[in-house]
Amino acid sequence: MPISRIGIATANFEDKADRIIADALRIQRTGAASPFENRLGFFKTEAYKLLRRTITAQGGHTIITSIVRKMDVDPSHIFYRGNEFHYGLLAIDPHFDVIDAKGVSRFARQFAYAHKHDVPAHLLIGFLYQSGSTDEITRKLQNNTFEPWFGKV
Repeated sequence: MPISRIGIATANFEDKADRIIADALRIQRTGAASPFENRLGFFKTEAYKLLRRTITAQGGHTIITSIVRKMDVDPSHIFYRGNEFHYGLLAIDPHFDVIDAKGVSRFARQFAYAHKHDVPAHLLIGFLYQSGSTDEITRKLQNNTFEPWFGKV
């Protein structure tokens, strides 16, 4: 039986997610100090890059939700729509090897806010630092607030 395009895309996503986890754990052991190079900075940048690509692709929701269900980490209290990055982070790190459950929630809000501003992955860490604390980013996201420069660039 031939493998479907979604099946191939799911396998590709899982391979990339496994590499992100392995590299983040390797970085943790080596102890990079810069926020751009440390374990969480690397994880954020690479996970955001993979998730933006997947979420915006046709069938991306199918890929992410199927992995989350397969790994039995489907969050019963939230829906995929509006929480794409939360689901996506669970698909990348279902066993919380790099980030814990609170980290998933925090990163998902940060990713959603950056995505709303169409921030490319290589600028993510700087954007988050300039946008304020996680609480401030959450407030801006809930209030549908944009950074002052958005739309002027």
